[in-house]
Amino acid sequence: MIADRIELHVELTGLVVAHFVGGAEAAKIKDLFGTDRIPTPYTFAGVRDVEIHAANVIGNIRRLNPTVTVVWCAERCAEFVAFWEVEDLKRAVLCNVIH
Repeated sequence: MIADRIELHVELTGLVVAHFVGGAEAAKIKDLFGTDRIPTPYTFAGVRDVEIHAANVIGNIRRLNPTVTVVWCAERCAEFVAFWEVEDLKRAVLCNVIH
């Protein structure tokens, strides 16, 4: 039997999304929502101390899902860099519009 697992992803908007992988929990989520990826209430938008925030996010999600393995996805760093690049681009565009 495949173990229940949640992989956390950082979207381009900074939103943290939970991807339910394998096990009965993933099947239940897919039946309920039509997808195995659901948004969480967490975002990196406006966060200054990224590592502390990331630790709090994963700790809170683990606490709410005690029977499931919760991890950051292997691509977390690349996803986070992509988020910050989009944020930088938005700031540059806004700066050019204002000036």
